[in-house]
Amino acid sequence: MARAWIVGVGPGASDLLTERARAAVAQSDAVLAWELNLTPLEGALGGKRLYIQHPGDYEQVAAQAAEEMRRSGGTLAVVRIGDALVSSGLTGLLALLHDFEITLVPGIGSAQLAAAEAGINLDEAVLFSFHEERRWEEERDFLFESFRRGRHLVVLTGPTQPPEETARYLIGRGVDPETQTLVGENLSLPGERIERGSLAALATRTFHWLSVLVIVHPVGINPLWMGGELARASESPR
Repeated sequence: MARAWIVGVGPGASDLLTERARAAVAQSDAVLAWELNLTPLEGALGGKRLYIQHPGDYEQVAAQAAEEMRRSGGTLAVVRIGDALVSSGLTGLLALLHDFEITLVPGIGSAQLAAAEAGINLDEAVLFSFHEERRWEEERDFLFESFRRGRHLVVLTGPTQPPEETARYLIGRGVDPETQTLVGENLSLPGERIERGSLAALATRTFHWLSVLVIVHPVGINPLWMGGELARASESPR
């Protein structure tokens, strides 16, 4: 039976690539990836068959890789930047590789780096991804509702929902323009850029659509922060 590793290779810097991820790639015969996903693997791909995905052919390339590994009984590493469980097309990959022996290897993601920079607890936050077009309006409604209920927001922004558009949307829904935010671009890489400021300031700036946005709820859901005022905090955005 063919085998597949679905591997999170970290946000980009090679020192954030886990040993388990490095070992999974080393044990594989072939690697399926978008070109960006190969950034942390420099020097680790010698002798591997590479299947490189592009916007116009990513499904066909994945199908080719799966079929060739299926026929040969080989091992395929599907590498994804960040964490393989976030914005990686995991559902589609599991369907494509349904007859493979599959191992998932989580990784450090840019959402974790951004949350650390913002100083927020991830179990008091909600993670959103706008990398894919799903039910966009419903996703935006859920974004607002999560903040209204006292959650920090960690947003993987997308082409139709870049950081500045998210700021404008939340201000339009009544969120305080002075709410504090953080935007991270190219986290852990030489071109890293981290900007902090209010929603109002963010709304006037331009960022790369492939960014991580953190919106810090000023009260939050932690009762130590809230002084027992959960009901009042959830009635309206602060």
